[in-house]
Amino acid sequence: MKKLFYLFTILFAVVFAACEGTEPPTSNKVETGASENITKTSATLKGAVNVDIAAYNSVEFGIMYDTLLAEVNNRSAQMVKGSVLQGKDFKVDVAGLTANTKYFYCAYLLLNGIQYEYGAVKEFTALAHAYVDLGLSVKWATCNVGANSPEDYGYYFAWGETQPKEVYDWSTYKWTNVGYHNFTKYCIDPEYGTVDYRTVLELADDAANANWGGAWRMPTIAEQDELREECIWTWTTKNGVNGYTVTSRANGNSIFLPAAGSRAWSKLYEPGIGAGYWSSSLSTYNPSQALEFGFFYGEEWESVHRDQDHRHVGHVVRPVIPNSLQEYPNNTTNGYEYVDLGLSVKWATCNVGANSPEEYGDYFAWGETQPQPKEVYDWGTYKWSNGMYDNFTKYCTDSEYGTVDYRTVLEPADDAANANWGGAWRMPTIAEQTELRTNCTWTWTTQNGVNGYTITSRTNGNSIFLPAAGRRIDSDLYGADGSCLYWSSSASTLYAYDLDNANWNSHERIYGQTVRPVLP
Repeated sequence: MKKLFYLFTILFAVVFAACEGTEPPTSNKVETGASENITKTSATLKGAVNVDIAAYNSVEFGIMYDTLLAEVNNRSAQMVKGSVLQGKDFKVDVAGLTANTKYFYCAYLLLNGIQYEYGAVKEFTALAHAYVDLGLSVKWATCNVGANSPEDYGYYFAWGETQPKEVYDWSTYKWTNVGYHNFTKYCIDPEYGTVDYRTVLELADDAANANWGGAWRMPTIAEQDELREECIWTWTTKNGVNGYTVTSRANGNSIFLPAAGSRAWSKLYEPGIGAGYWSSSLSTYNPSQALEFGFFYGEEWESVHRDQDHRHVGHVVRPVIPNSLQEYPNNTTNGYEYVDLGLSVKWATCNVGANSPEEYGDYFAWGETQPQPKEVYDWGTYKWSNGMYDNFTKYCTDSEYGTVDYRTVLEPADDAANANWGGAWRMPTIAEQTELRTNCTWTWTTQNGVNGYTITSRTNGNSIFLPAAGRRIDSDLYGADGSCLYWSSSASTLYAYDLDNANWNSHERIYGQTVRPVLP
């Protein structure tokens, strides 16, 4: 009786665990791959077969998927059979998905008609909003934020705000203490407010990302320029709404941009004949303004052009989604993407403070973690010295330079990657940076108008992009667009080690340099 009770208890525990979605053991004979080509209703799911299929009488492979994790773990989910192996790899297309819904999936292998093998369970989310591939560096949404169709105007946003409002003027603008000369965020000139050197909207202040989530964001001015220059713009009327049909020269696909006008104070100006579409880029000429593309269609002339406008004005937003999302859609931790380069650590796709691989992000003195850059990077402002290069209070191995504590690697609290991204994210050691240098191919290139290095793994062919962000010394930025300078977490007496283009080096800790995080 006691033995029966124990058997029942074990059986109950197994069933309960399965119902709770605990993942059962996986096999090394089949591997679950990435998801790609995700839309509102479909996706492509990948897998790999790691056996010699000639050794079996019959081999079936495919993907199992469901909205319920327990159904996949219980091996009772819907199965889609694969048809062709490319080497050991296969993929299947699934359709009929529900928009804005998370799906779980795993690869399966059936050997000789009786032996099932399963890969690890992964997940993806069907998009909530449709996009069009125009053959450009990003994919463009079919609707404006707040719109239900391409012809709807949607919501109007002041630049850097994420909610529509009734009055659009300086008194209601979020990022100024009344007036255009007292900005509290996104300012590069002390005459206009508190300098933070931010020139691209953070995701929290990005109307596209804040309202649509996922990888959706506002386009940069470079991406808007690409749309203007690489497409044919035709003034037309769609379902009674004036606007431009924008057709790609690369593949013939198109989107429609309605002439939504703009809001200032409490009025809507020029609907049906013009519009302004915000980018995520601040004007570097006048920080009271942000960049946009605008258009106007009159009786005698028409214009589609890059423009800039005061940040308090209400313009519409047409989101974009990066092409890179299709390459690494599920490789995220704490909301940040990484790439597996086949090295000892995985490398993030963006710098700390950046929203895309091409953005520079924030600049940090070594051992400092504040995401808002300082106005001056020198010994007088450095956190771990008393205003002098020879009076360190932390991270010191030589008494000639301060209080000795023999710390040579940053603690998590002083690690800019961990302090800002959390989880297991951290700055790389100099050994990990050296591994990146020696086990990858470094190619100087331009990505979406930004100079930097494409770093390609010699092991698996995956790659990351490091923008040439330069460094900050005193109150100036040096080497932007020409030098890649990335801090490691490793100290060297007076200096700290860093990645200096495709070499390793060490520089004074006070310099403001960028940070590319890693995951163990």
